[in-house]
Amino acid sequence: KLLKSLYGLKQAPKQWHEKFDKTLTSAGFAVNEADKCVYYRHGGGEGVILCLYVDDILIFGTNLEVINEVKSFLS
Repeated sequence: KLLKSLYGLKQAPKQWHEKFDKTLTSAGFAVNEADKCVYYRHGGGEGVILCLYVDDILIFGTNLEVINEVKSFLS
């Protein structure tokens, strides 16, 4: 029995997305209900939006400092 998914298995993308979702929501991001691959966080006059597409991530926000903070969190 496998303890985690391996690259190439049918369930690997689903489990990766579930782990990514759990990580982002624990960091204060909310999921867009219209598109489950769009996450956002706002507060204090600043905001950031994160979009997933397959294995690419698009990050944009109100200023570069917020974007760099999210990038360092994800790395």
